[in-house]
Amino acid sequence: MPAETHTHAEAVEVDAVLELLAGVVGVDPDSAADRSLTELDVADDLALLDLWEVVVEELGERSLGELEPLEPRPDTLGELAEAFHAELSR
Repeated sequence: MPAETHTHAEAVEVDAVLELLAGVVGVDPDSAADRSLTELDVADDLALLDLWEVVVEELGERSLGELEPLEPRPDTLGELAEAFHAELSR
């Protein structure tokens, strides 16, 4: 069987991204959107890249590459979910 080189993921909702991020950082999904990235200790570039890799693995497709710097930089987990959702939707 040939190796799968490119797959297309189904459209992903922002809520699904937020729920995944909440699970990864260990917070209640119902209150996750307003949680500060600094408070959760995931505000640095390396932590954001690690979270991006998890999101791509679970919700994205294999062809998605490195995460470009997010502008404006998200302050909350909800903003990060929205930014990641925008990247997934490209």
